[in-house]
Amino acid sequence: MPHDWPERPSLPGETEDSSSAKLTRARWWRRSGTILGGLMLTALVALIAVSSRATDPEQLYQTSLIGRHDVEETVAAAGRVRPRAHVDVGARVSGQLRKLHVRIGSLVREGELLAEIDAEAQEAKVEGIRAERARLTAELAELEATLAFAERQHGRQTELSRTNAASVAKEDEARRDMNVAKARRDATIARIRQTEASLRAEQVALGYTRILAPIAGTVVSIEAVEGQTLNANYEAPEILRIADLAVMTVWTDVSESDVTRLSVGMPVSFTTFGHADRVWTTSLREVLPVPQRPPRRSESGDRSNVRSNIISYVALFDVPNSDNALRAEMTAQVSFIYARAPDTVAIPAAAFQAIGNTSASAIARPAERQRAQVHVLNPDGTVSLRDVVTGVRGPRFIEAKSGIAVGERVIIGEARRPPRPSFSIER
Repeated sequence: MPHDWPERPSLPGETEDSSSAKLTRARWWRRSGTILGGLMLTALVALIAVSSRATDPEQLYQTSLIGRHDVEETVAAAGRVRPRAHVDVGARVSGQLRKLHVRIGSLVREGELLAEIDAEAQEAKVEGIRAERARLTAELAELEATLAFAERQHGRQTELSRTNAASVAKEDEARRDMNVAKARRDATIARIRQTEASLRAEQVALGYTRILAPIAGTVVSIEAVEGQTLNANYEAPEILRIADLAVMTVWTDVSESDVTRLSVGMPVSFTTFGHADRVWTTSLREVLPVPQRPPRRSESGDRSNVRSNIISYVALFDVPNSDNALRAEMTAQVSFIYARAPDTVAIPAAAFQAIGNTSASAIARPAERQRAQVHVLNPDGTVSLRDVVTGVRGPRFIEAKSGIAVGERVIIGEARRPPRPSFSIER
């Protein structure tokens, strides 16, 4: 292809076909070729330099420096925060709820008056029983007098029969009258005792019209309103609930595959959605021996609340709540600390998934010593496969018992390679 190169101007007295003109044009072409070759050589050197930088191991891999960390192996679960102690306070007598002395959030002491039920009907019952007891007491006095007279009559007839001054029949009649009077007296005494028992029961029921706090705590719910009629003939209608919020209990669902790793007294930590930056620590109190029963199916046949076939057990632990930061029914993200290795040589868990086929799930339990492999980036830029003995497995780091040292660099992933530059020569 012809090129439009600039022509050298002719010198004075020089013709186009002269030998000097041909020599000058040849020198001009040689100088232009040298410049073009230099440019092409410079482009080739730049391309080689870019390619060599692209193959630098530091740019091909994501690496992490081995250090020392506290490694904890945990069992993760979810739970609900509930008061450790709570009481549903209900009405034990029927009547109209006349007065509520508390509201939701009220702090109450044990024995404090919470509510009053209209006691007029109950007071009338107590008064009627008292009147019946008074009548029976007067009747008993009358029977006591009758019995005393019958006993004296019987004594006189007995003396007369000994002297044959009275017949035996008269003595028998006197004995009969005495025994009848004694039986009536005993019956009246029994009726009085029965009346007194009824009176005590009605007096207790009268006391139930004043509802007192069974425990100290906080009123967390109220189910009745003033003026409502309460019917306690079949079951005690709930009026309010009192909970002790000073200590909360976390009810945690643990799957059957993890519950065997739990033990009473093991350390526990948890967070809540409302306090994601705060960690509560305590110890496991107990694991219930049987799974929770699934909720009953509703009458409408809705099965949305029925659990799946996954078996879970309930683990309980208590935590102080002096600042009231924990509230009932909060969701807790729980970690049961199964094993712990403080200030140990630790490898990032991602290193067991990088480049090779070794996965973090293949790492053994801390009680077992198992070898695993990681890729190590050497100081000279080469990559080697290293055997390590692992220990405690945490979510971020895994304990390295041997095989690697602090300060070495392991590969945790592949870096994204930059695009290769493209070169073209325009003509």
